[in-house]
Amino acid sequence: MADEEQIERLRRSVQEWNLWRQEYPEIWPDLTSANLSGAHLGGVNLSGIDLRHADLSHADLSGANLHAVDLRGADCRYASFGSVDLGLARLNSADLSSALQLQMFVGILP
Repeated sequence: MADEEQIERLRRSVQEWNLWRQEYPEIWPDLTSANLSGAHLGGVNLSGIDLRHADLSHADLSGANLHAVDLRGADCRYASFGSVDLGLARLNSADLSSALQLQMFVGILP
């Protein structure tokens, strides 16, 4: 289950989140089933994070680092994915219907 403190940090500021991830690389955030619907997450570093079953509907993920992210079962309807790194991402059962600017990359895992 998602860590509420981590969700609050992410919603508060992308810059704060990215700095926290840089300062504490040994911590692997758990955002499983997190409600991030409508969040402004442009440029966020979510690489390698577990976002299974998260609600990212209507979220702005433009320029985000989603390398090796686990989005299995996530709700990504109407999310904006402009210029994101989805290399090695897991997308099984993710709802990407009506996702904006989504481009598929070589290396995406099933």
